[in-house]
Amino acid sequence: MGLTANAKTYRSPDYKLLPFFNRSRDGWKAKAQARNLRIKRLKNRVAALEESRGKWKEKARAYESRIAALEEDIEEQKRPPPLTHLSLLPFRRFWRRRRWPGTSSRPN
Repeated sequence: MGLTANAKTYRSPDYKLLPFFNRSRDGWKAKAQARNLRIKRLKNRVAALEESRGKWKEKARAYESRIAALEEDIEEQKRPPPLTHLSLLPFRRFWRRRRWPGTSSRPN
């Protein structure tokens, strides 16, 4: 590194300036390393939280779809069953015999 025209000249001797400059350099390096370490930890934490959030979102979506399916099942069970020839079978027997089941004649 060469000297420039704007280089400062210090009046103190070099043997007194060098320890000061070394301490200064070591101080800002330590601060920079601590800052970088904190940044790295925060980035890792953000990544872990985003991953966790994604997993919880997937679980929530799965449960929402399951709830929707169960609600559909409940609604389906509330509806009366469709009339088919098998469900009308007892009534067909009644009309063929012209009497109610369990009695000997037709009710009045």
